[in-house]
Amino acid sequence: MQTALYFKNTIMIAAFEGLVRLKGLIIIPLLANHFQSYEYGIWSQLLVFLLFVQPLMSWMIEEGFVRKSSGYDLEVRQRNFSSALAVSALNGLFIAAILITMAVPLTSAILKTEGAYQLFFIIGVLDILFISMTNLFREWFLVNQKIFIYSVASFVLALLNIISAVAVVVFDQGVLELIIYKTLSDGFVLMTLFVIYVRQNRFFTPALKRIKQMFLYAVQFVPMVLLATAIDGIDRFFIAHYQGLGDVGVYSLSYGLGTMIILTLTTPFWSTFTSIMTQYYNQDDKKGMQNHFNNAAGTLLLILCPAVVGIFLTSEFIIDFFASDQFSDGALVIGWIACGYMLYMFGSYFKVMVDLVVGPYIQFFVYGAALIANVVGNYMLVPDYGIFGAGISTVIAFALALILNFIISYFHARLAIVKWTFVLKVTISTVFMGGVGVFTQSLFQEMGIAETIAIVVCCAITYGLLIVTMGIVNFSQIKLGAYHLLRKTKQ
Repeated sequence: MQTALYFKNTIMIAAFEGLVRLKGLIIIPLLANHFQSYEYGIWSQLLVFLLFVQPLMSWMIEEGFVRKSSGYDLEVRQRNFSSALAVSALNGLFIAAILITMAVPLTSAILKTEGAYQLFFIIGVLDILFISMTNLFREWFLVNQKIFIYSVASFVLALLNIISAVAVVVFDQGVLELIIYKTLSDGFVLMTLFVIYVRQNRFFTPALKRIKQMFLYAVQFVPMVLLATAIDGIDRFFIAHYQGLGDVGVYSLSYGLGTMIILTLTTPFWSTFTSIMTQYYNQDDKKGMQNHFNNAAGTLLLILCPAVVGIFLTSEFIIDFFASDQFSDGALVIGWIACGYMLYMFGSYFKVMVDLVVGPYIQFFVYGAALIANVVGNYMLVPDYGIFGAGISTVIAFALALILNFIISYFHARLAIVKWTFVLKVTISTVFMGGVGVFTQSLFQEMGIAETIAIVVCCAITYGLLIVTMGIVNFSQIKLGAYHLLRKTKQ
C-alpha cells in the first residue's frame, strides 16, 4: 500500500517536476546568451558561496522536523513545525546579519576581482534566507502528504524565476537586477506558503524540548551538507584562480545543465524517499525499508545509467543548443558532471539508511574524505586540464562518497542490500546501448537536431529491447503496476 502511494506521489511530482525543469531549459540559454561568460561567472560564483552558507541559516532543522514528525499525529507535527519555524527564522536572521556585515571582504575573496559587488551579495543573502524558510514549509507539506501543494509551490517558484530572467533579457539588464527579481519571487512564494499553512493549521508556542530534540538530530547534517556543497563549489574557486572567471562561467553552465538533467530524472523518486523511509524506521519495519529501497533505487538505476550515456553522446549538441560559442568548451565536461551527480544520488539513497540506523554524524567523515579527494584532484588537474580536470575531480569525489556509504550501510547497518544480478544486467544493457550510440554517431559528420534525434531513438530502442529480453522488466509487471496505481489513484 505504501509502495502504491509512493508511485502515485512520484507520478504527480514527476508531472510538475517536468514543468519545473523547463526553468533550466529556458533560463540557462537566456542567461548564457545574454551575459558574457565573465558575467555568468560572477553570477555563478556568488550563487555557489551563498548556497554553501545556506545550511547555517536553519541548522538543517527541516531534517529534524522530518525525523521527529513522520508517522505521528497532526498535533505533534504542528507543534514540531512551530518550533522548527522559530529556529529557522531567528537563526536565519542572525546569520544573515553577520554575512551582510562582512559583505565587502567576503565579496572580494569570492570573486578574486575588483568591483562594487557588495549589493549583489547582500540581496543574495536575503534570497538564501527566504529559500531556507521556504524549504521548511515545503517539507511540512511533504510530510503531510500534501503533494499537490508541494508540487505547485515548486512550479510557481520556477515560473517566477523564468519571468525574472525574461525581464532581465527584454530590458537589457544585468546580474544585479536578476538577483533582485529572484529574491522578490522567492519571498512571494514563502509568504504564499505561510498563508496556506495558517489557513489550514495551527501555530503552537515553540517548545525548548522539541527544539532540542530536532536540533540535536538536525545539526548532525550541517557538516555533511557544508562538505557536500563545498565539493560542488570548490572546483570553481580553483578554476577562478588558475583559469579566470570566464572559464568559471563556462564550467558553471555545463555544471548547471548536467545537474539539471539528472535532478529532473531523480527528484520525483527522491522527494518522498526520506520521509517514507523515516516512517518505516519509526515503526521498526526494516523489511519495509529494504523493499522500498529496492523499488526506489532500482527504478532510478534503470533510468539514470542510459541517461548519462546519452548525455555523453549528445553533449556537443546540448551545449550548442543552450548557449553561444563562448561556452562550447563546456561539452568536454557536461557528461562527467552528469555522471558525478548520478553517483551522488545513488550515494544519497545509501546515506538515508546510514543516517537513520547509525546517525548522520558519520557523514562528516564520508564527505570529509570526498572533499579531500576533490581538493587534491582539482589541485593536480585544474592547472593543466582546466574545466575538464574539475569535472573528473567531481566524479572521483562523489564516487568515493557512494562507496563509503554503501560499505557502512551494508556492513554496519545491514540494510540496503544490493541485488547485484540486477545491477549487472542494467550495466550490460547500458554498455551495449552506448556501443550502438557510438556507432550511430560515427555515421554522421555533424551533430544537428536530426542526427541527435536519430542517436537517441537508436539508443532508446536498443536499451528497451535489452531490458525486456534480459528480464529486467517485463510487460506483465508493467501492466500489473499500472493497474494497481490507477486503482489507488481512483480511490
